[in-house]
Amino acid sequence: MANHDSVLVPVETWAYASPSLRSSGSIIDIGLFAEALIYYDCVIVNPTNQSQFANFLQWFINQNRLDDFYALLQEGSLKIYDYAFMTTVIEKDGSYSLWNIQDQIQAKENTFEQRFLYHQEIENLFPKARHRNKLYTALRENVIEVKSEGFSNAIENAREDYKDARRNAVVVQSFVDELYKYKGLARVS
Repeated sequence: MANHDSVLVPVETWAYASPSLRSSGSIIDIGLFAEALIYYDCVIVNPTNQSQFANFLQWFINQNRLDDFYALLQEGSLKIYDYAFMTTVIEKDGSYSLWNIQDQIQAKENTFEQRFLYHQEIENLFPKARHRNKLYTALRENVIEVKSEGFSNAIENAREDYKDARRNAVVVQSFVDELYKYKGLARVS
């Protein structure tokens, strides 16, 4: 990515990504997307769920810039990256393990349209069928949908990392340090 061709931008706000926006009630960080457009030829946006994608689209609608959204897709400056699975931790017999899980629909190919665009929050933004069809058509060639099996090695690596107590301590300490910075608390030695 040093050549500024493309970048993956998670627009979700949460404890590790845009916590101040999240605490104000926003579920997406549109500023991160906008800033990435300045530096990269192609911004690949990852909405985690339908509500985040609806909020992303709503921003363009509110700014009266939906045509710009379509233009970004058409010129290849915007792509959508969809993890068509969920990663979770499962506890069994006192032992925790990391798993990628997907339902029957997520396991099929090219299901972003069905899973995201037919969702009520998206349909509410585009009440007319011709407007929804325009959205569907614009996104069909601009979604990168990845399945859980493509990440099996990463999960196995994470499982091995999880067994390393020293690494776990570093991760937890890093989280605590960031939490202290975010809350403006003094650093504990």
